[in-house]
Amino acid sequence: MKIGICSSILVAFFSYLCYFILTTYIDLGFLFPVYEHFPGPCRLIPGLGDGSEDIEVLPNGIAFISTGLKFSMTHDIVWHRQGVKSKIYRFDFNQPEKNAQLVQFDPKFDADSFSSHGINLFQSPSGEVFLYAVNHHHEGDRVEKFRYDNEKNQLIHLDSFFDPNIRMLNDLAVVDQDEFYASNWYYTKGHFRLIETFFLNWGNVIHFKKGAGAKIVFDGLNLPNGVQLSRDKRFVYVAVISENAVRVFERQPDGNLRLMNRIPLHVGADNIFVDRDGHLWTAAGPIKYKAVLHMEDTRNLAPSVVLRVEMINQTHPAYVSEVLQHNGTLISLASVAAFHDGAMLVGTVMHNLMYCNVVAF
Repeated sequence: MKIGICSSILVAFFSYLCYFILTTYIDLGFLFPVYEHFPGPCRLIPGLGDGSEDIEVLPNGIAFISTGLKFSMTHDIVWHRQGVKSKIYRFDFNQPEKNAQLVQFDPKFDADSFSSHGINLFQSPSGEVFLYAVNHHHEGDRVEKFRYDNEKNQLIHLDSFFDPNIRMLNDLAVVDQDEFYASNWYYTKGHFRLIETFFLNWGNVIHFKKGAGAKIVFDGLNLPNGVQLSRDKRFVYVAVISENAVRVFERQPDGNLRLMNRIPLHVGADNIFVDRDGHLWTAAGPIKYKAVLHMEDTRNLAPSVVLRVEMINQTHPAYVSEVLQHNGTLISLASVAAFHDGAMLVGTVMHNLMYCNVVAF
């Protein structure tokens, strides 16, 4: 009797182990085929070879680009990618031939302490532009608030937001001045991140409001990534890499989130861009094991994919189209696709920036 029970336990254990190994092998992209295609003429934007992890675009076609991400799955961010500096660039979709221009920080801001990741924009009714940026500061993650001075092409630092519930931020979506949602995609640091990646759902989404601080509004996620608002700010989109999906939440009056839908994708989406018609654009590294190797050493190339999610309404998709797929030689590990008036910028985690005329896909 005891032998039979032990045998059953062993069979169940090894069956689960085989299932885990097989699903992990597939999810990491070992069987993912790369079929290279582009939506039209594409070219690299010179001078941005250290990444363009996130891109946000104003209604007038002015884009802001976050560069110089220093994140590592295993290393301390403080010293990973030494020599790389995080910067913000500006790109005008109306004059793409001018490429990207560096935006200066005001002298009072300690630019050396800035280690960027996700960014988001807020434009006031009077037209003032504010840029909010995730900063992996050596004293702890925080969100920096800047006002953009168009005449001087300068970011004026206004405030820094930090809280015990701000752990390892990835991206944010600004609701109003000094109010935003953000993703904590990791809870642990260093080599423990590898354990968290495969076994622990310790990521979450927070709601921050100045004066009230940050509160966790959705918990139990594994690698929540890009965060974006619908056009009317009623819904919050959160990309979850481990699920190969985008979750759709409805905002509640108290800032909490109610899950409305889960949009499945065939890749682990990174940042989310919502175009003027309310459709979602996202980018990813479809072969995850190559993505990890690329983040540890950028000489290891990783393929890139851009997807467009045609939305029936703000919560449900009609279909998903693959806009671009590339083997990684020109753009490795795409992280964002920002679309404006028939053209798009494709940013990467730690590689080049590409501009494409979107003709067909």
